[in-house]
Amino acid sequence: MGHMLTKISRAYRFFLQAEQENRVIQDSEIQAATGYTQGTAHVYIQKKWWWFLSPCPGGGYRVQGLRSYSFEEFLDLHRQKRAPLRQDSLYSPSSTERLTISFPPHLASWLRSYALQKRRSVHEVVIELIEQAFQSRGPGLLSH
Repeated sequence: MGHMLTKISRAYRFFLQAEQENRVIQDSEIQAATGYTQGTAHVYIQKKWWWFLSPCPGGGYRVQGLRSYSFEEFLDLHRQKRAPLRQDSLYSPSSTERLTISFPPHLASWLRSYALQKRRSVHEVVIELIEQAFQSRGPGLLSH
């Protein structure tokens, strides 16, 4: 675990600095800073770091929303210490309709951070927030 811990620590420091500097980072910089291979870095970008790495139109990523998380929380992601997906009786995967929603960058960043804090997926958080809006507004929300 010592070698892995070193790489995770390097990654955390690198990403915090990039966020503080508000600069676009490239895959090659991530690999150089962390010591991860190209393949491992790519997998981590997709599976572990997606919530704070926002893709930039010209390529690369901008770090958004990491600074409010401790190293221990960042480390937990690599230890796979995440709560299991919550099963909700109001949501049944067999009865869903696929819908894509685009959010402005600041809202997308907030949703990713909020989901991480709750240890839930962005998908689950969006469903929960929409359901809460319907419950708070009552049946009149749907009438036009």
